[in-house]
Amino acid sequence: MDEKYIHGYSQIEQERLVSQGQVLSPFIFDKVDLNPITSLLEVGSGVGAMTLEIVKRYPDLPITCLEISEMQIVKAAKNLQKAGLDSKINLVQTDARNTGFESNSTFDGAFLCWILEHVPSPEKVLVELHRILKDDSKVFLTEVFHSSLHFFPHCPNAGLYWQKCIDFQTTINGDANMGHRLGNMLHDAGFRNIEVKPYPMLFDKRSPKNRKNLLNYWHDLMFSALENMVTANYCERSLWEAAEQEIFALMKDENTVFYYSFFKRPQ
Repeated sequence: MDEKYIHGYSQIEQERLVSQGQVLSPFIFDKVDLNPITSLLEVGSGVGAMTLEIVKRYPDLPITCLEISEMQIVKAAKNLQKAGLDSKINLVQTDARNTGFESNSTFDGAFLCWILEHVPSPEKVLVELHRILKDDSKVFLTEVFHSSLHFFPHCPNAGLYWQKCIDFQTTINGDANMGHRLGNMLHDAGFRNIEVKPYPMLFDKRSPKNRKNLLNYWHDLMFSALENMVTANYCERSLWEAAEQEIFALMKDENTVFYYSFFKRPQ
């Protein structure tokens, strides 16, 4: 699965993931309460970006992190060591679709953030979670709905480039609009009492700090897919250059509006 990860595994990308966690965590953890959880399973933990954010909020919560990529596990270990948390977090390299864990294991909570969009046959992850979690465990899910992105003023090149990102992810067996399917997938995996809601983010001149942070973040997110798309002859570099200029113009325009909606299961 490593070679099909749209963002790649460069050092720049690994650092972007940490920055992503810092920028998006206030929205991801809004209305999320992990206090009742005694043993958390984080699925698709990557470089430990969200792990660090969880620990900030729940410093005493035991966490086991699952990640398929050895490169990401190595980087996660370094990030956790730097934060003085390497002895508290259990990192496990495994495929979340077939963990090898016992059924009805010790975990009473699972946390998944921006992971199912990248996994071929993501429903298998949820089936496996249902198998290994304790009965009545809580599953906290956050997933993308990339087609919801909208900028004002209109940015035709950025819009075209973003659509190519969405379509390219489909060609590598991902789904950049995964979020709206979560309810169906959780139901089919055997979960009940399912609550999945859209989480809209609308930032304009009333919230310039959030608007600036999200525009900077989205610039870096878009750029992260460029090399893989160019290598696959899916996108011309010139399109990104035109899109980037539009994004820079948005950053300077006080009338800019940023809108995006992801989906989450807060409990």
